[in-house]
Amino acid sequence: MQRYPWQGACALAAAGLLAACTEQAFQLGYQSDITPPTVSIVVPANDTSEVPNGFSFGVNATANLGLKTITVTLTAGLTPHDTTFTSAVTNLGWTIAVPQSETATLGGPVLITATAVDGNGNAATDTVTVIATNPKALIVTVVRPTAGAITAPGKQLLVEVHASQVDGLQLVGWRTIPGGAAVSATDTLYTPGLPADTSIQDTLTIPATGTAGQFSIVGFAKDASDRILPTSPVVVTVQLVVTDTTGPLVTFTVPQRAEVRDSISVRARDPSGISSIGWLAFDTSGTQIGGATTALGARHSCGIVSLACRSSNGARAGYSRPISIGSARSGLAPCARHDECAPGWPGNRIPVPNLEQPLPDS
Repeated sequence: MQRYPWQGACALAAAGLLAACTEQAFQLGYQSDITPPTVSIVVPANDTSEVPNGFSFGVNATANLGLKTITVTLTAGLTPHDTTFTSAVTNLGWTIAVPQSETATLGGPVLITATAVDGNGNAATDTVTVIATNPKALIVTVVRPTAGAITAPGKQLLVEVHASQVDGLQLVGWRTIPGGAAVSATDTLYTPGLPADTSIQDTLTIPATGTAGQFSIVGFAKDASDRILPTSPVVVTVQLVVTDTTGPLVTFTVPQRAEVRDSISVRARDPSGISSIGWLAFDTSGTQIGGATTALGARHSCGIVSLACRSSNGARAGYSRPISIGSARSGLAPCARHDECAPGWPGNRIPVPNLEQPLPDS
């Protein structure tokens, strides 16, 4: 059989073309969408909204290939919103209306969170805080304790709840959610015709037999229209004294120029309780010329003491005042020496304790 030279060349060319096609197919492949969508919340100017008759806000979202879901959540007990897309939607402008039925008691900050997710699971989030203004709003706040408060078994914790409503209140109170610390207590101020602006202050004694853990405090109020509104829980941690290795927090104030009968105030705070609080005064040579200590019985988580300073002859000199305080664990908390350069002071100091009850824990 006769062979033609070009037949081999054709076979070689075909093989080369096949290899090239295979290599090209491998290079193209498939790359997943890694571009996240965008989302933004549109609220009124100054982030403030009048809400007696409801309020509205907008959510804008985009995705390069298509949005899958949009989820919107609101604090203050407002209803969340969400939507799911079954077709390719790459651009969305959504207006959400909160009805009057949900805003009748609304007032104060409302946190809005919008989350957009595309078809490949990429997500983006935007958050905005709106201040809801409503003259008819029932507003309830736990003033004390604040978030992150710490206490110990056998100690006292100041609880303060504030409520306001323009037409008046029927009751204001608080209760605990026992949690792991198993602290159960409640109190209610219930008097007909309470003022439109009312606070309740109470002292919660943590059981001496209590265990380490956490509990929560929830405030609540009822207005003249029988609307009841609770606050968000404030978490309090109970720690055992034996595990508390942090010294008390001590601060003091004194005039830059001390005059006759001026006062020095010393303040201390410790979740395990304050057993004593006091002050020391030294002249420029380092000799102690004054001092006093007030015993608090380790019952108070905060303490403050003042002293009156009196000069016998009106002369002045430089002096320094280190302040020390004992905690329920015993020992003194370290604090820096506070030096002043004032004219001569012979140092006839008269301590005047002024603490007979616990101070706020914050």
